Amino acid sequence: MTTNLKSIQIDGVYRQKEKPLENFYGPCLKQSIKYDRAVGYFRSTAYALITSDILPFIENGGKIRLICSTEIPNEDVEAIYEAYKNPDQSISNDISQLITELNEKNDYPKVLASLIKFGHLDIKFIFNENGIFHEKWGIFYDDNN
Repeated sequence: MTTNLKSIQIDGVYRQKEKPLENFYGPCLKQSIKYDRAVGYFRSTAYALITSDILPFIENGGKIRLICSTEIPNEDVEAIYEAYKNPDQSISNDISQLITELNEKNDYPKVLASLIKFGHLDIKFIFNENGIFHEKWGIFYDDNN
């Protein structure tokens, strides 16, 4: 499937009342093949908010590159560690089905680990001596970059 970010209407500003998840992030993710994101705080439960949007992104062969602070829950740390430690350990052949099943069970650390293992997510951490890394930005890429 060809992705094209120009095919969606994007407003200049999104505040809570404009429903940024529904009206910006979701449509952009569905029309992207790569998403670079820097964020201060990250939790695997974020995938609960974008479940219906992450699946088309995965089917497009999408990859998320995430930079975040080290302030994450222990269960997410453990899932990330295991995913990178044992990258060849396959837990399913169908990533879309796996994500759906894990979301239904609210097992978001395993969703996180699965995205890493299947090559759809790469996470890097910023260790900041002067407080927490707290950048917030993102870039979506479609087939036309």
